Amino acid sequence: MLINVTCVALNYNHLPQTIPSHFNIKGEVDGYGDKSTIFILIVLHIGITALLNWVGNHPEQHNYPIAITDENRAQQYKLSSQLVQRLNVIIGLLFTTISLSVMFPNFPTEIMFLELVLIFLDLS
Repeated sequence: MLINVTCVALNYNHLPQTIPSHFNIKGEVDGYGDKSTIFILIVLHIGITALLNWVGNHPEQHNYPIAITDENRAQQYKLSSQLVQRLNVIIGLLFTTISLSVMFPNFPTEIMFLELVLIFLDLS
């Protein structure tokens, strides 16, 4: 998240007034907005990071596919927290890639596909 915020802060003044705001499934730009719209990505990134940090720190609030007992509680809580932490990192990479794609038109958007694959592999 800090890398994303720093990249946007350092490059904001160099952005054109109109920047890509939406990409289609092929990674092609199909929507534009004012350069200030990049802050929507930053706010979402910060919000999702904060939410996932909270969720990861409260494994007792998670739903589990098995009954939680005194014997398996510590292990299940640890596994659940680790999953949320990994997802937080991968989602952070995805937000950073999206920001970089908006700021630098030649940035390879194919990286987003790999990050999405990582999310689904981690969940399986």
